[in-house]
Amino acid sequence: MRKLIFIFLIAYCPHLIAQQVVATAGSSFSATTGSISFTIGESIAQTMTSTDKVLTMGFQQPLITVSIISELKYLGYEITAFPNPVSDELNLRLSKDGLNELQYFLCDMNGKVIIQKYLEGLITKIPFSQLPSGFYILKITDGIKEIKTFKVIKQH
Repeated sequence: MRKLIFIFLIAYCPHLIAQQVVATAGSSFSATTGSISFTIGESIAQTMTSTDKVLTMGFQQPLITVSIISELKYLGYEITAFPNPVSDELNLRLSKDGLNELQYFLCDMNGKVIIQKYLEGLITKIPFSQLPSGFYILKITDGIKEIKTFKVIKQH
């Protein structure tokens, strides 16, 4: 009798078995031409394409790149790194002059320091041409604390 009830529940009540997503965040946006919503933690379900648009449902997209990992707020100046992805040279730009105490540490993904130098004025050029393709961590410090940390992608 129990087997019969179990088979009945599975065969005739599929709505009882619902899928769930445990998500940490999400949001939705809408305009007159359409709407989109996402949930962090959702896997890719389907990709749809048209002549000028590509939509992959889900949040974990392969082309999303995070470039800033951490940053102290209210510094009174900005630090930017470009281009990212980089092939030959990464430019590190300061929005304020006279910050001679700042230094950078370029590390591989294992945490090994590859280059450690002081910033050179408003724009510092960091050589990447001899490095293999991959992901790198660029930490900017004032000698005591980390000011900003970037994830940099090296491509050929």
